[in-house]
Amino acid sequence: MRLRERQALLGPVSFLLLRRRKGVEHCGLCGDFPCTYFMTTYDPNEGQHRIFYRAGQLVYRKKIGTKAWIEEKPKSDSTDPKYQNK
Repeated sequence: MRLRERQALLGPVSFLLLRRRKGVEHCGLCGDFPCTYFMTTYDPNEGQHRIFYRAGQLVYRKKIGTKAWIEEKPKSDSTDPKYQNK
């Protein structure tokens, strides 16, 4: 798996450290989800609305499992429908 793909799957390093400390595979499995840190961490170039898309993806990933989520995920760089036609 390439670095960019791993980063897209795992998220920023600070999220990775937090998940390790909490002992969960991804934020959607955490009992505190969505926490204040999750809700206030976003790429300013994409805008704060992107948080809700990420949250939805994590809820869906929790429901179907990571393996199925990865297989189902589109192969493009941006999985957000808003950005797919650009």
